[in-house]
Amino acid sequence: MTGKQELYKASHQNTRDMRPICHNELLPVVALVVAATLVGSVSAQGQLDLKRYGELREAERYQLNIADRLFEARKWDAALAEYEKYLRLYRQSVAASYVQYRVAQCCENLRLIHRATEEYQAVVEFFPQSPEAPLAAFSIGRCREATGEFTQAIEQYGKVVADYPKHPSAGDALWNGSELALRQGDKEKALTLRRRIVSDYPKSEKWDDAARWLVDYYLFSENSPDLAREYARAIRRPAEAEIYLADRLYETGRQYSRREESRPQGTEFMDQAIQLYRNVLQDWPTTQHAAAASRRIVECYWHSSRPAQGIEAARAHLERYPDDDTGHYWTGLMLEQLGQWEEARLAFLRYKDRGQGALQVAESYQRQGKYNGAHDAYMEIVAKHPEHARYALYRLGEMHLQRTGDYAKAINALRQSEYQPPAYLFQMAEALRRWKKYEECLDIFRQIRGFFPKDAPEAMWRQVMVLEERNHEGDRLAAIALLKKICDEHPRSSQASYAHHRLETKYGISYTGGGVSK
Repeated sequence: MTGKQELYKASHQNTRDMRPICHNELLPVVALVVAATLVGSVSAQGQLDLKRYGELREAERYQLNIADRLFEARKWDAALAEYEKYLRLYRQSVAASYVQYRVAQCCENLRLIHRATEEYQAVVEFFPQSPEAPLAAFSIGRCREATGEFTQAIEQYGKVVADYPKHPSAGDALWNGSELALRQGDKEKALTLRRRIVSDYPKSEKWDDAARWLVDYYLFSENSPDLAREYARAIRRPAEAEIYLADRLYETGRQYSRREESRPQGTEFMDQAIQLYRNVLQDWPTTQHAAAASRRIVECYWHSSRPAQGIEAARAHLERYPDDDTGHYWTGLMLEQLGQWEEARLAFLRYKDRGQGALQVAESYQRQGKYNGAHDAYMEIVAKHPEHARYALYRLGEMHLQRTGDYAKAINALRQSEYQPPAYLFQMAEALRRWKKYEECLDIFRQIRGFFPKDAPEAMWRQVMVLEERNHEGDRLAAIALLKKICDEHPRSSQASYAHHRLETKYGISYTGGGVSK
């Protein structure tokens, strides 16, 4: 029997005597907690339930509030010291099991796994009827996992289920046991455990995860949509479940369709998805799910490179939902895929939203590589659809920047657009850089830094790139100074990480910030 066990025995199963502190001396109290804010139960919130809290004396509440506040602030060492202090001062408290559980949590968070296991075991052994006992029993299994004792962990999870069969922790234990089974290659055992979670432990935090895993297992590993549907309906209403199954097949089909070697398998998944979407159209024709299913059928054909069938599906969609412009959108894209560009643009012109249709016409010219036609189409939008003028000018500027290389036209369009500042300014700066008008480019970055402080780190980083590219006299020193300034003024930005790396790898400077170089 350990010293701790002897103390608990001497205190009649719910008291504590003096124990050695785990980490040096007690830390001082750092704050005074005026009022209690603890709500809920341990299983729900990780906090003391109101009933026991109400039975505490004022001095006990004071000490417990200090410890809990430190715990919530993730100051594990300090919290541990205060919980230890509580147990020494109030060893017969009704909150003893809760505090003991918190001691164990602190040890686990401090990666003192072996001690944490002992502390959790003390909760189970000496407070077996407490709300914390199932949580502690489960945590012992987690600690066994952390130390690589997988066989013991599985045994412990089984013990949780046996000893606390009605507690949500039993469901969590089944999940962790199933995870270990998968790690060991035993999919059948994992299947059994996860089916039990869904059937017996709806309050488990892992219930949704288990149901979703079973859906995918039966859908993809067993090719059994009926069983998959059974578990999908455990977490969703019938129409939503059918959509969910179809979406899982659609998403998987998209992944497979991206690679030439797996495209046939992707098409198979898409065909299965289409059938399920059609089930939704047939069984729930007047719901919003039907409209979503109708649109997704078209997308299935698009992503599996079957434009002729997709056009038919899009036209069927438009017959059902004539005001839904997505039907015209997909029709146009698939006509483009067939090389029927003029017919595609006619489809876009059928948009109910004329401005959006005009934008698609301009994009179509651009996708075809007819940049003069795209230029004229964008400018027509500016004249006829002022609500889309800024975006049209921005896209026109991007086209000249990325496609035609006409930087003067790009800059002119971007300047007029003023679209989503400072986005258009960054694009203008890029056009000037490519045009080798470096000083004007640097001036735009200075403007961004002055007017858009959130974007200053990125503007400064791009300034560095321009200075290095120009490489005039003094540019090297200016680039180094700017890199250091990024580190000093924006130390938490990703650009500061880039700047540190740039200083070390390109300039051989190890810079710690604050003006200190090594």
